[in-house]
Parts: sequence; structure tokens; C-alpha cells
Amino acid sequence: MAFHDIGGRCYFYGYFPLNWFRAAEFCHSFGEGVALAAIESEKENNDIKGFLVKHGDPSTGVWVGGSDNGHFHMWAWFPTGQLVDYSNWGPSQPTGGDQHCMYLVGGILGFQWADFHCDFDMHFLCEYGVNNIEPW
Repeated sequence: MAFHDIGGRCYFYGYFPLNWFRAAEFCHSFGEGVALAAIESEKENNDIKGFLVKHGDPSTGVWVGGSDNGHFHMWAWFPTGQLVDYSNWGPSQPTGGDQHCMYLVGGILGFQWADFHCDFDMHFLCEYGVNNIEPW
């Protein structure tokens, strides 16, 4: 499986659709230190966005590791347990309700962040070395 160097970090772009939970399992199957991506800075976000504009599918979104599952309206990075500090939510996002998983919206929104139903199948982004942060 090919990981891509995006801004000095290693990512795997899952070009085949899975729901958020299956995508998380798939990322973990690579071994220790690999999980759905946690986007923790504007630079990282811009690097990922640039990659997806060139290599992604604009007709679908991309799951990343953000979720408010279990702590409604408190978004955290599932792989690290860290609260979302930097964000790039799209207009009127997150919408809440029963949409608890974070994805990057393809198409005209240019990979801004949004929440969606976790059981929907879409592409995903794994990150190597994502959970090397001290727990809060």
C-alpha cells in the first residue's frame, strides 16, 4: 500500500469508499501509529487540501478522524483524544443532529470540513504517526 508524503507527513488515501468506522478499522490495520487523519494546523489542512485537489475525487468527501461521538458538540480527534483546536468548518457546519463524524467536503466547497452520518460510505485519509501526543 502506498503512503504519500504530504507536507512532510505520511498519509494513505483510501480511494475506495468505507463508512467512518470501517475506515478507522482499515487505518488501524496498518499497525501501531496509523489512524484516520487528525488535521491539527492550517498548514497541515492546506497541504492535505492541495493533495486532494490534485489526486482526490471531487465528487465525494473524505473521512478524517474528527468526531463528537459520546460528547455531543465537543469535537475531538478520535485517534489522539485531543479536542479540535484548529478548524476549517464549511458554512453552517457542523450541523449536529445525528451527524457525528467529520469529513472533508469535495466539489465546490474545496475540502472544507463538515459533519455527516458515520455510516455513509466515502473515501478516507489515514495518517502515520498520528497519535504521538500526550493525552489530555
